[in-house]
Amino acid sequence: MLLFLGLLSCDTIFSKKKTTTQNNTTLKPIDFKSIDAYPLLPECKNLSSRIQQKQCFYKMLSKRIQESLNRTPILLESKEQGTILVKLQVSEQGKIKIVTIRISEKIKKQEFKLDSLIRTSIKEIPQIVPAIKSGIPVKTEFTLPIVIKNN
Repeated sequence: MLLFLGLLSCDTIFSKKKTTTQNNTTLKPIDFKSIDAYPLLPECKNLSSRIQQKQCFYKMLSKRIQESLNRTPILLESKEQGTILVKLQVSEQGKIKIVTIRISEKIKKQEFKLDSLIRTSIKEIPQIVPAIKSGIPVKTEFTLPIVIKNN
C-alpha cells in the first residue's frame, strides 16, 4: 500500500506536461461605446436603416413628450425659449426611466411643473425594444433635448 502511494506521487511529480492547442479564432475587441441596434419604439420597427431607426426613435420620443406637455398649458413668464435636457435610460428589458432632468435658467421658475409633466409623459411611453450589442439586449443612456417655446 505504501509503495502504491509512492508510485502515485512519483507519477504526478514526473508527469509530462500536456500541450494544449489554442483555438485559431481571434477574439475581436468589443466597442462599448457603440451599439448594433438602437432602442425602438413601435412606430420605428419597420424601418430598415439603422440611421432611420435612430432618427425615428428620437423624433417619436420627443413628439410624445411634446404632445404631453402641450396638453397642459404652461405659462412661461419669459418670452424666451428654454431647453430641458432629459437624460433617459432604456433597460435591457425595454423599460424607460429618467436619470436626470436639467432645465435651463430661462424657464427655471417652471421647474416643478415641467419636471412633473415630463415624468408623467415618460410613464405613458409604450414598451421599447431595447438596444442590441452583439445579439444581446443592453442598457443604454441618452440625452433628449426638449425645447419649450412661449406661444
